[in-house]
Amino acid sequence: MIHHGGLVFYGGLLGASLAGIIYIRVRQLPLWKVADILAPSIALGYVFGRIGCLLNGCCYGRICDQPWAIRFPSEHGTHGQPVHPTQIYDSLLNLGLYLALAWLYRRKKFDGQVFAAYLMCYAVTRSFVEMFRGDYPPNTCTAD
Repeated sequence: MIHHGGLVFYGGLLGASLAGIIYIRVRQLPLWKVADILAPSIALGYVFGRIGCLLNGCCYGRICDQPWAIRFPSEHGTHGQPVHPTQIYDSLLNLGLYLALAWLYRRKKFDGQVFAAYLMCYAVTRSFVEMFRGDYPPNTCTAD
């Protein structure tokens, strides 16, 4: 069910993409050129979104004993245990993705290349961070 988590980022991306496509078609703009222009900004926006997750205490990681582990208050779902700062992992990876996409934008060979690179790289970074997530029970599948 949606109100139990999931679909936050993907739903937002899908909704924004549909609204963007409609706007681009009405204004008769080149779809893939506009998508390439916006792709780095999506990654940059995600950086700040995950900082919000850190401040909110959601999207946290599994318990770990690494020196960079973070602790939330004892009332939090982590019960004060040290956990992977997955929100920071996601923010840093997407900051790197933003920089890579900005670099690629100046060197792209075809329209749509930067947006396609964003979709592929985001999937890889998200899959990596998911290995450290601990904010949902095992054997469940949610995508926020």
